[in-house]
Amino acid sequence: MTTTDPMTQSELERAFDTQFRILGQDLPEPELQYRFAPPRQWKFDRAWPKYKVAVELEGIYRGGHTIRCHKCKAEVRARKGDGSPGKVMRMYGWHQRYSRFKSDKVKYNKAVRDGWLVLRFIYDDVHGDPFEMVDIIRSVLESRRHTVRSIESLSDREDEIIHMIASGMSGPEIASRLSLSIATIYCHSQNIRQKLVARNRAEAISRAFAWGLLDMSRIPWQDVNPEIFNFDDNDA
Repeated sequence: MTTTDPMTQSELERAFDTQFRILGQDLPEPELQYRFAPPRQWKFDRAWPKYKVAVELEGIYRGGHTIRCHKCKAEVRARKGDGSPGKVMRMYGWHQRYSRFKSDKVKYNKAVRDGWLVLRFIYDDVHGDPFEMVDIIRSVLESRRHTVRSIESLSDREDEIIHMIASGMSGPEIASRLSLSIATIYCHSQNIRQKLVARNRAEAISRAFAWGLLDMSRIPWQDVNPEIFNFDDNDA
């Protein structure tokens, strides 16, 4: 497991790392604070880039995050059985706040579009049921092993062509775009179908999408037929 300064880690991160080292000795070690979408500063708490699997940890943040009355700003307390004031009520994690949810929404939607599978665990998972937590990670990593083989086997040119095929481009259109012969494009297409275990273009695209090989932002939709994106009132 990639090391980092323990002083910069939260208690929850240190607990997760300890539990994972003990219970997940058969599993590959994750990268810590992995940036998955440079140049953006978005990070996953723990990630297995080879498998495109990530873990986000949601803790109980006690430092000053108490619930306060929106009028008088006094701390809200629970009431005991006899009616007297009890413990101060606190917010469980930043993700209960709309502002944090809104910023994380963009991050997680981007991750899904890029083929990532993001697992989210809370304090109780790490401390209360670590066996279940590690079993979930183990099953997810195992289920995505075939994705690793596919990602590693596609060449840069094949990766480029599969995105063009996804946009609906024909072989001659792709050949013209890349300044290659149709025979060369046909050869690349054959290799792609073989590596994706697909019988035709449609099946290859479906499997590439399911395995997280397609980045939607890289598909040249408008290059196929730009006119279909120009609407006017008479097109209704």
